[in-house]
Amino acid sequence: MAHDWAEVRAMMNGTTPAEELRKLAERNNMKWEAMGREAGITYQALMRICLKHGYDKPKHSVFEFRGKTAAMLEHCRDHGIPPNTAYGMFYRNQDKSRAWSLEKCLALREWRATK
Repeated sequence: MAHDWAEVRAMMNGTTPAEELRKLAERNNMKWEAMGREAGITYQALMRICLKHGYDKPKHSVFEFRGKTAAMLEHCRDHGIPPNTAYGMFYRNQDKSRAWSLEKCLALREWRATK
């Protein structure tokens, strides 16, 4: 029986196929095409492998902020930050992360409240 990419990597590293797929996704910024290039297969085949091993890849726009993984809009709603402010902070400081932008928005809000 032939093994797929994730099974082979899992056997080599002593992990599960889902764990190997998670690592692959993180290395490639959660983008299917980049994942497929690294694995040496088409992204469609990679999608089938993820389905087979029960790995549900998050969208590339989600990130972790204060213990929760979600998209920018949901983080803004959770912390009461206007989305335009957070997106503006992110685009003005593109060398920084989205999480940094949210932290900066919260720090500015706190600073303004003390004035």
